[in-house]
Amino acid sequence: MRDKRSGQQQACTTLARWDTRADTASRGTALWITFFNRLLDNGPPDTWRRVPYDPAQPLTTPRGINGVDVRVQHALADAVQDFAARDLPVDGPASRCPAATWAASTSWTPAPTRAPAPRPPAPSAAAS
Repeated sequence: MRDKRSGQQQACTTLARWDTRADTASRGTALWITFFNRLLDNGPPDTWRRVPYDPAQPLTTPRGINGVDVRVQHALADAVQDFAARDLPVDGPASRCPAATWAASTSWTPAPTRAPAPRPPAPSAAAS
C-alpha cells in the first residue's frame, strides 16, 4: 500500500511541475495523456471539473481538476499502475514514452492508415 501511495504522490508532483507542453523533454506529458484518457473513459466531465462550464464565462470555464472526485482518484491510480506495469517512471521525459506506449495504456487508438485512392488514368493523345 505504501508503494501505491508514493507512486500517486510522485504522479501528483509530476503533474504539478509539468510545463504543460508536449515536447520530448517535457516531464509529465505521457502521464497527463494517460491520466486524462483514463478520466474520459470513466464518463463525461460533469463532476471532475473544479469549475464547471459557465455559458457566461465561455473562455475561462471549465477549468481545474477536482481531486476529491472519486473518478479523478481512480484515473490517477490507474495511470500510475499503467506506468508501473511498463516499468516507466511517471516523471520521465516524453521521449521515453513512445506513442505506442500511450496508446496501449489508454483507450486511444490511432486512425487506420489508408492507401491513397488510385487516380484515373491520364487521357491519351490518341483519344483526342
